[in-house]
Amino acid sequence: MQHHLPSSYLLQNRYLIIRKIGQGGFGITYEAIDQTLDTKVCIKELFVSGQNTRGANYTVLTQNVGDFSFDDFVKRFLDEARQLARFEHPNIVRVRDVFKANETAYMVMSFVEGQTLKQRIGGSGAMSDETAMPIFYQLLDALETVHKAGILHRDIKPDNILLTTGNFVVLIDFGSARDFVEGKTITQTTMLTPGYAPIEQYSSKKQRGAYTDIYALGATLYFMLTGKKPFEATDR
Repeated sequence: MQHHLPSSYLLQNRYLIIRKIGQGGFGITYEAIDQTLDTKVCIKELFVSGQNTRGANYTVLTQNVGDFSFDDFVKRFLDEARQLARFEHPNIVRVRDVFKANETAYMVMSFVEGQTLKQRIGGSGAMSDETAMPIFYQLLDALETVHKAGILHRDIKPDNILLTTGNFVVLIDFGSARDFVEGKTITQTTMLTPGYAPIEQYSSKKQRGAYTDIYALGATLYFMLTGKKPFEATDR
């Protein structure tokens, strides 16, 4: 069964869906046209793998099993989108709108032309130090801004880093982002990307902090310099 919205679907009487770009554990990403401003945008739809299905009229249905609460996911998604909308950092994707529809939530972001870091390495191979380090420093600067706002990205990986002309970096896909308080343990979902997630993300109750994203950034740097995916944290 098709889970994503079809091409030509009009969302919120404003955003015309062009195509699905990708799908991860927490959502589906689309290329769309903002018909009000006549500009291309990227839209993230909250759609939790294993918990959500698509119903009639493209509404999102939820299987609330155990402690899972989709309403809580929606609230966090909306709150975090509003927080991210305050950022005007050149290396962080710009959030332009957020709303509820189809029994789920949507985040509208600027559309960035470029290729992911994963695509770049896949096509050109491992990077030299001279190429990789300026990319790394741009990401560090972006993460510092995110962490100062009390937010963890939680899914730093080559797929979520866009490279534009001149290796300018844009950090994307904050669909897994969560608030955090340094030194405090909070129960969180355990969806992760093997190889890039630190050991604490394998548990729903382990303490997290800025170091959680820094580990993933270090793993990403390893990928840039070697062209190889790092070992999983559980195998170290």
